[in-house]
Amino acid sequence: MPSYSNTELADMHFIYGLCNGNTRASQREYENRFPHRRVPAPAMFSRIHQALRERGTFRRYLREGVQNVDLEREILDEVNRDPETSTRLFGVHHSTVW
Repeated sequence: MPSYSNTELADMHFIYGLCNGNTRASQREYENRFPHRRVPAPAMFSRIHQALRERGTFRRYLREGVQNVDLEREILDEVNRDPETSTRLFGVHHSTVW
């Protein structure tokens, strides 16, 4: 998957909302507004939205060695609620949690 800047990702998410969650309309609108940028696949718009809802970040994972207290707290809270929950929910490798 191509790497996008936070600005590009934020713009994609804004356009996705503007187009009421329609991925193809989002792609067309993004291309119209930003003609000199790479145009993402339609599914990218919904993936960005899903990542923000589930993890609160655009990024799939945190860089190694970077501690994130909020993520740690969120994981612990979720495991307390549901011990059977999957680490996939947080977009981190299971070894990061253990």
